[in-house]
This record gives sequence, C-alpha cells and structure tokens, in this order.
Amino acid sequence: MIFIPKKIFFTHDNKLSGSGGTTYTCGDYTFHIFYSSSTLYLSGTGNIDILIIGGGGGGGTWTKGSGGGGAGGLIYLTNQTVSGGSYTITVGSGGSVNSSGGSSSIIGPSMSQTAYGGGYGAAPDNNGGSGGSGGGGANHDSQGLGGSGTAGQGNNGGDSAPSSFDQGGGGGGAGGAGGAGQPYDPGSPYGASTGGDGGIGREILIADGCGFNLGDSNNENWFAGGGGGIGQDENNGSAANLGDKGKGGGGGAGGSNGQANTGGGGGVGGSGGSGIVIVRYTR
Repeated sequence: MIFIPKKIFFTHDNKLSGSGGTTYTCGDYTFHIFYSSSTLYLSGTGNIDILIIGGGGGGGTWTKGSGGGGAGGLIYLTNQTVSGGSYTITVGSGGSVNSSGGSSSIIGPSMSQTAYGGGYGAAPDNNGGSGGSGGGGANHDSQGLGGSGTAGQGNNGGDSAPSSFDQGGGGGGAGGAGGAGQPYDPGSPYGASTGGDGGIGREILIADGCGFNLGDSNNENWFAGGGGGIGQDENNGSAANLGDKGKGGGGGAGGSNGQANTGGGGGVGGSGGSGIVIVRYTR
C-alpha cells in the first residue's frame, strides 16, 4: 500500500490589532480615540477608518466688528489599507484669540494625513486667517474678507460687508462657509449691525450608537463648526448682535470658546476647540 502524505495548509490571521490612545470596543470594531498627541501601535495588515480634525481657530478680539474663528480641517477616510508599525498621532490645539489652530495628523509606515488648523477670526479692518476652514473678516473703517478654507477639509470664512457700520463674518465650518456680516438690522436703532453666523460642521457617524459622547455636546457626532462674528448695537455704539455658533462645536460670539475635541472655531473673544483623531478597525 502506498501512502500519499496530505498537504497541510496553514492559515495566518493577519487582522489588525493595536494599542494607543483611549481604546474601546463596540460591535465588530476596535476604536483608538486620541484626545491629545500620542502614538498608535499597530500589528498585522488590514483596513482602517479614520477621522482627523485640526484645532479650531480663535475668534477675533472682543470688540465690535470682529470675525469668528474658522473650524479645524476635517478628513474622514474609510477602508484605508495600513501595515503594522508605529504611527505618530498629533492632535492640534485650539487657537487663542486672533490665533490659528494647530494641525492634527497621523504619520507612519503606510499613512500620512494632515488636517490643518482653523484660521483666526479677524480684528476690525483685517482679513480672516486661512486654514482648514477660514476665519471671518472684520470691518470698522474698511472691509475685511474671510480667510480661505482648504479644499476637501473645510470652507471659507464669511466676509464683512463694505459699510461704515461695524460687523464681522463668521468662521467657516467643515460643512459650509461662514456667514457674511450684516450692516443693517431692520427694526433696530440706526447703525445697528449683526455678526455673521459660524459655518455648519459635518456629521460623522464613525462611532454612532457606541455611547462615546463624541462631537458637539448639543449635537452628538457633529464636528468642526465655525465661530460666530459680532456687530454693534447702534452707530458708534457697543459690541452686540452676535452671530450664531456653527453646529459642530463652534463658539458663539461674546467670548464663547469652541468645544474641546470638536475642532470648533472660537466665537469673538474666545479660543478655538482642540482637535481629535479617531481610528477604528474590525476586531
């Protein structure tokens, strides 16, 4: 009798595993959530989904006619093939008043992506800063234009209007441009003006239903809204008539900060919110 040896096939489970950040499991997924800068360690090869949001820009100086801060840039990628190794995660800080936010990024063996910080809101008679989303322009004696957003990450800040009545545009958001400053407020005293609204952010459902409380505290899973601008109560009057905050963690004018870990732009007189990086893969 002749014996023919059987072929033995070995299978290698090359699914991803990893550590770093705050690690959760939910359903079929493992999540690594980075609220601050750190390192992601991966082993194996597989696909990830990743959300990267830069820090929001600070609003303009607390004074009539200033612009709102732009939201941090937002990058959301799905089914990205990565290999094992160490990935440097940077989470951008929110900008202080009149300062742009910091960029957030992931850099490693098989991925390099950067979401830019949001542009600063302008002080009167200046243009808003450019960034992930642009900051709002500001007017006192001359028109200030909104800063430019980065294509694929955000939108432009709102312009101030060419008027002698002080008003500032809202900061841009990931889902829409900042609103323009409005030089006339019908039914109000002569010379009253209104700040532009912050641009709307984006709803990202990367962890929907997991109870992680991510995004805007009033609108779960919404990120990167712009900050509101501000006007005045009457001709030669005081700062008043605030623009609305952008859905997605933006700050309202009047010293309201963008929300932490949303990338929201700061309202006039407020700081931008810090960014966040979220990675998930099938476990």
